[in-house]
Amino acid sequence: MADRSAPRAALHNITRVYSALVDKPFTAPDGTVKTIYQPGSGRIHYPEGNDWGTHFPFYFGNFDLLVSLTAQDTGIDPAAATWERLHNEEQLSLMARFTDGRTYGASGENTYYGREHRIGAMAGQAFLTLFVARNTTKNRLRFA
Repeated sequence: MADRSAPRAALHNITRVYSALVDKPFTAPDGTVKTIYQPGSGRIHYPEGNDWGTHFPFYFGNFDLLVSLTAQDTGIDPAAATWERLHNEEQLSLMARFTDGRTYGASGENTYYGREHRIGAMAGQAFLTLFVARNTTKNRLRFA
């Protein structure tokens, strides 16, 4: 927002982490092999389970956005923009269940006290990231 570069260290190992989400195989309790990102789906496989709840697509959608905008998905198929769409559509389907636009119903869906606040903060972060990258003057999303 200040038209200054972020430290290049902010991108350190993003390609590795992202590749692991998309491509690294994990054996599920039923003996099948799955990746964390489920092909063609916005659902997430948690290899060791998840005691925070059952569904967090927007957390991953935001990461997908950052990876896509910074071109850290080179050589990863499908590309981060595809995963972003899948995860964010999954988020919208969670919200569509309620007339007030919230994401979570029963507390077991997300046990974090500030779960709805976190979604709102992440939406603001996504908006600002897109604004910095795709505003009317120039792409200000850069690293040095």
